[in-house]
Amino acid sequence: MLGLALFALAACAKRETTEPPDQILRISQRNEPADLDPQLATLPDEFFILRALSEGLVTPAPDGSVRPGVAEKWETSPDGLTWTFHLRANARWASGDPVVASDFIYSYRRLLSATFAAPKARLFFAVQNAAAFNRGELTDFASVGFAAPSERTLVITLEYPTPHLLALVSSGPWLPVHPATVEKLRGATRRSTAWTRPENFVGNGPFVLRDWRPNQFISVGKSLTYWDAENVPLNEIHFVAMDNGDAEERAFRAGQLDVTLSVPATKIPAYESEQPTTLHRVVLAETRYLAVNTQRPPLNDVRVRRALSLVIDRVALTDKVMKGGQVPAGSYIP
Repeated sequence: MLGLALFALAACAKRETTEPPDQILRISQRNEPADLDPQLATLPDEFFILRALSEGLVTPAPDGSVRPGVAEKWETSPDGLTWTFHLRANARWASGDPVVASDFIYSYRRLLSATFAAPKARLFFAVQNAAAFNRGELTDFASVGFAAPSERTLVITLEYPTPHLLALVSSGPWLPVHPATVEKLRGATRRSTAWTRPENFVGNGPFVLRDWRPNQFISVGKSLTYWDAENVPLNEIHFVAMDNGDAEERAFRAGQLDVTLSVPATKIPAYESEQPTTLHRVVLAETRYLAVNTQRPPLNDVRVRRALSLVIDRVALTDKVMKGGQVPAGSYIP
């Protein structure tokens, strides 16, 4: 499907002509994060914030491709089973510690531990023995397909050729955590410990966590230890909590938000015709669906559920109701 966003490009330019730019981006935040632990997060809203705070081996580009992150280059074996990532010498955590290959192995062992029960562990199952370790069938993590022959080299061995591995590695759950901080605050196998609070959070991304006021805003500031800090144009990002799509769009028009990720369907045609440069579309690998209670009659009858599925006019739903260019789906995309 397509994701829609409004960007206040003209408004930003106007502010720059009247006063020095504050270089602060204000973006809407629809869902309050349950936690800012990349290995427990599940919502896109949570990962928007986490990508500002942390950087993985590779990172997704706006056009859907994958670009270097902590890994400046990588290569694949001829059989497609071994991927070798070479880490940047100048990659740093916000604490100043170098980012090394063992940090990633620590993070992935934590995520795959059966007792930790990470919700996105399946995104690692292409790695050799990762699924078995996650299920508790193997207890020695050394048998899982991660190895660090040097501080700046991470080798991943797969169960089977996975051409889309880079897409997996660029996903949010593959973001690393800072081992020393997690260990200090007893978060290695426990959920929701204090290591994700602003006073404790140590990431390796372009920004650091400054303030988190639940259901109000989360603010991040530019990290001076990030390897590419000189090319980060923003000083701060404010993720402003919004609980209503129409109110969010009004806040955007009033100049209270620079970016909103919620565009009411009724407003899409107007933006398309009157402000086409303000409306941006991006492809999302996401399937939306209706969930029904299969334990209650008549929905406990598979024939009724099948009839309900057949009667839904997906084309009318996407074209006349959602209006955002979404594509009707007849099945799930894994």
